[in-house]
Order: sequence, then structure tokens, then C-alpha cells
Amino acid sequence: MNPHARFRRLARRLAALCLGFLPLGAATRAGAETGYDLWLRYVPVTDAARQGVYRQTAAAIVVQGRSPTARAALAELQRGLRGLLGVERPAADAVRADASLGINGTVINSVNANPASFSPPYLEKTAALARALRPWGIRVYLSANFAAPMLLGGLPTSDPRDPAVARWWREKAAEIYRLVPDFGGFLVKADSEGQPGPQGYGRTHADGANVLADALKPHGGIVMWRAFVYDPEVDPDRIKRAYLEFVPLDGRLRDNVFVQVKNGPLDFQPREPFHPLFGAMPRTPLMGELQITLWEGLVFHYTRGAEEARRLEARWKSLEGKVDDERHRAVLGNLRQQAEDAAAWRDKCLRYFQRFSKRPSPGAQAEPALEGRARQRWTLGPSPHSGWTSSRRCLRNSTGRLASGPLTRPRSVPAT
Repeated sequence: MNPHARFRRLARRLAALCLGFLPLGAATRAGAETGYDLWLRYVPVTDAARQGVYRQTAAAIVVQGRSPTARAALAELQRGLRGLLGVERPAADAVRADASLGINGTVINSVNANPASFSPPYLEKTAALARALRPWGIRVYLSANFAAPMLLGGLPTSDPRDPAVARWWREKAAEIYRLVPDFGGFLVKADSEGQPGPQGYGRTHADGANVLADALKPHGGIVMWRAFVYDPEVDPDRIKRAYLEFVPLDGRLRDNVFVQVKNGPLDFQPREPFHPLFGAMPRTPLMGELQITLWEGLVFHYTRGAEEARRLEARWKSLEGKVDDERHRAVLGNLRQQAEDAAAWRDKCLRYFQRFSKRPSPGAQAEPALEGRARQRWTLGPSPHSGWTSSRRCLRNSTGRLASGPLTRPRSVPAT
């Protein structure tokens, strides 16, 4: 059996064992539950008689093989039994939760990549993270700044058709694989929101993606090239840009390039149609980029409520002159107070849940778009985000953000 599948099976069995023990110890911990342990919590058994029986029953743990994954499975079983039998257990980290779900990869830096991420000191850190994640079957990936040959390598250009640029990427890929033999590949945000890309040299996204893909190909790496591209100076209608720019490139990308497409054509809206790129590029592997974590769901839920309250106020305000003045002022005052209360409730609730998610506050990211009016600023305090937390644009960003996976061609693709 695949060692990763074996670990997941062991985790499920242990979880079932925990459910059997839960009624015996839950009362002592009910007030301390935070949700941080997820489904990997091991509630101590407080009944002394039963604890003795369980200790005799769990006489030994047998795990076949000595691979890093097998050792991780053994450690998880030991952790679970220590917790269930009342012994203090080590801290639970996100990597265990990832592995138990079958997540197989993580992009460890932001898509708005700093070229220094490819410098030797930071590559050493990447190697250290890879060593920590490897036993759990999780490979590391890096976001690449397209201008790195200039900004880091000192070249006069980053033109993807320049032989010196192609050579720089090949040498950089070889350097990374010497440190991280199972390195997964690159995630690239190019020609979008001010990030550099091939279009600055009159080249296409295919030109840019292929030069990186050629550098990674000998090592088995992949390129995840984001289709979230727009430039208001080129086209103010950002909804159609990805379709117009990528459909003509179908069949022109290397076979180790995945085009990463958001679920909708705008940008993770609560209500949004399916992205038209899906089904429009039959000769190109596509990946879905989704927001699926609890934190993101809470942000959308409370934001949508605050937005609806503010829109209702604006709609009623537009009736001025069509409703008698006294009634209009009275209702408008109530609606304004309701909108202010909704915004305050949103901020307080998200501030509370942020204590457990440890995610960046929405105020540190793009502000939510409000239809027909100015953007509303969120005030949730300083962001705890660190440049070296995991930005898994697939299921997790340190403690969960985005999820992506192959939608067309079966392949080992990370949960970035």
C-alpha cells in the first residue's frame, strides 16, 4: 500500500478510536475546546478503571516499514495513545491536519513573490521546511517572481526568449533541486496587479511559462501559471481578460504547465458564475483555485451581511422625494444604524475567530468590493501574517486559505 494512504488509514482508525473514548473524557475538556486540534484531538480518558483496561489492550504499535512516512504514522499513533491515556501530548501542528486529508504539497511564499526567495539563504530555509514536511508526504513549491533574472541575477532583461534568461532559470532550478531533490515546482503570478511578466517584453503567457517549464522538466517539476490576469490600462473589463489572453494559447504550453484558474471570472465573489476558461482549453491542463476553508467562509458570511445592510440603506436613500419626508428620515436613520451595527458585528466576530485561525485580518488584504458605492474599510487590527508562513493556494495558507487541484489531467499537483 502507498505509505501516504497507509498513514491516512491509520489516522482514520485512530480517529474512530477517539470517538469511542470521547464520552469518558469530554466533560473535563468541554470548556477548553477551541477547535484548533481539528479532528486530531485525543481527549484524555479520566475513568481510572477504563484507563487501566485500555493500557493493557494497547500493548504495542506495529507499523510496517521504516520510511519517513511510516515513522510519521507511528508518531501519530503514539501521540494519540498518550493523549487518550491522560499523558500530556506534544503540540499539534497544521502539517498533521494536512497529511490526514491527503494534501501533498504547499507553496511556502506569497504569489507576490520577493526575488530574494530564490537567494541562497532563503533556499536553505526552503530545504529545512522540505525536510520537516517530507515525512508527511508533502512537497514544497515556490512562487517565482518573473523578473528574478534581473532583480536577483543581475541580467539586463528577463525576456523569456533571451538565451541568457533561459540559462539563468535552468541554473536556478538545478540549484534548488540540489537542496530539495523532491521540489515540486513554481507558482507564478505574472502581468497582474503590478507583477512583472512576459507581456512587458511583447511576449505571451506561453512564452513566460514555457521557459520556466523547460528549466524544471529535467527534474520532474511543474509550473502553475495563474490565469488571474488583468491590467486596467489594457482593458477595464477584468472579467473577460483571462479568457481573451489564454484561450488562443491552448496547445502552446509545455505538458508540465498547469493554468491555474479561479472558480469565477472576477475574484472569489460570494455569488459568481463559473469561469469560462473551464472547458475552453481542452489541450491544456487546468487547475481550480478555490477558497474553501472555514476562515474564508466566515469572512464571506459576515462581509456579505454587512454589505447587504449597507445596500439596503442606499436603496432606501434613493427614494428621497418619492416618500414623505418624515417617514423617509425615520426609516433612513434606522437603516443607517442597522448598517453600522452589522459592520461592528462583522468586525467583532471576525476578530474573535481570528484568535484561533491565526490568519491575516481582511484589513491587511484587498478590501471587499461593494457594488455601487465606495469600498468599506475593515478595521480588525494588525495582521499576524509572516512572509514565511505557508501560502498554500490549495487548502491552506499557514492555517488555511485556498485550494487547487487538477481538473483535467491526473497528476501529482500540490494543494497550494
